[in-house]
Amino acid sequence: MKYLRIPMIVLGLIALLVGASLSLQIGSAEMDRGIIWDALVHYNSENLHHQVIHDSRLPRALAALFIGAALGVSGALLQAVTRNALAAPDTLGIHAGAGLALLVSLIYIPSIPIGMLPVFAFIGGVVSMVLVWGIASVGGQGMTAIKLALAGVVVSALASTMIEALLLSHSRMAFTLSYLLKGSLSGVQWNELEMIVPWIGISLLVSVMLAQKLNLISLGEEAAAGLGASITSVRITASLAAVILASASVSVAGSVVFLGLIAPHLAKLTVGVDWRWRIPVSGLIGALLLVWADVLTRIWFAPQEVTVSILLALAGAPVFIYFVRTRGVQS
Repeated sequence: MKYLRIPMIVLGLIALLVGASLSLQIGSAEMDRGIIWDALVHYNSENLHHQVIHDSRLPRALAALFIGAALGVSGALLQAVTRNALAAPDTLGIHAGAGLALLVSLIYIPSIPIGMLPVFAFIGGVVSMVLVWGIASVGGQGMTAIKLALAGVVVSALASTMIEALLLSHSRMAFTLSYLLKGSLSGVQWNELEMIVPWIGISLLVSVMLAQKLNLISLGEEAAAGLGASITSVRITASLAAVILASASVSVAGSVVFLGLIAPHLAKLTVGVDWRWRIPVSGLIGALLLVWADVLTRIWFAPQEVTVSILLALAGAPVFIYFVRTRGVQS
């Protein structure tokens, strides 16, 4: 396994580069690589092809890369902290809570600066996570994997119901608002990308720095404490980083389902259980999956815009069931 890590990562990076290149080529008007290279290196604002690549396709491709990496690492952190392989931003209600807070801010504070959207999404994600952990901790046995999963279902259902109620009560805005929350990269602009990149970049850096301590936690609480790891502070920091990554993603692309759940499992299959490798590779696989999902939906469903969540759910659910049945769900 150790000897295959670097070759597998290199193959992943090549596949990611190919997917990003296709993302720049594919659209209502296909463009060859010469035009794309010229637009990237010698941008001319008066050239229509250059405008399409620079103002539409490039931010979309970069958004897929950053958001995919963010969701992959977010899922890895949650699985490490909870020691539950079913943990992910969508299964623990973080996506739904962030989406609800985002919707409330857009409806009731219409003049809100765009830079504040990730903050509101983060608040909603934190509230949802605290509710999930609180519900899962009730009872004599304390928090268990199954109770955590069920609490996530409850909180997600509650937040989703409130989202539907808000959309029904604001029917004029319903279509636009609902599309924002469905998991789509269509129409991503540079200002939205600039809004989330600092949040994602810092959180990814923190996540990598936490990897060694997450390895200690995986040994068990007593062993980790004996080796000098502050379990509470590591869990809080990792959880906050996971919520920031997921919430920043929701503020731009809506709820991209399944990605945070499956990427850490594929990373484990690729590089093993060491979180020093598994966290960055989860980000790489998340980016790879989202970039290619966006490319394939644009090819298969052209000229309509279909949310990437549809393809990820259709393709990913059978894969995840396979891993659960054949390899178990231990993190």
